[in-house]
Amino acid sequence: MKVGFSSQYSRAEHSAAQLLGKPRVFPAAGSDGRAWSPVPRPGQGREWVRLRFAEPVEARAVTVYQSHNPGSLVEVRASPAGAEAWRTIWRGERYNHVPSRPPSDALTLDVGGAGGDAISSGDAISSGDAISSG
Repeated sequence: MKVGFSSQYSRAEHSAAQLLGKPRVFPAAGSDGRAWSPVPRPGQGREWVRLRFAEPVEARAVTVYQSHNPGSLVEVRASPAGAEAWRTIWRGERYNHVPSRPPSDALTLDVGGAGGDAISSGDAISSGDAISSG
């Protein structure tokens, strides 16, 4: 699996590679070097991460573990195997500004097999502050 990203704090701690494999931080909450955190940049409203699978998979659900500032995830897109076009398979509203939000969150997105297509890559897009998948 390959990882692409808009930014990361370093190639070790808080790197986008932390998104691969089992959660290392969740259900604990807070900033942790074992979870991806993008670098806030002036004028940049969205951060993103892209996962590319060596072999296409048919996803029925995607679970996003947000261990720091949950509620920043606003969109998940997928590209069917062999296709160049991206399709939004989940979209939600940013809610990380709500004071009563949980300190960490596991969000399972039902993507219904992404329309029956095998997925070769996917994007997770956060709005504003960092999303962490630990």
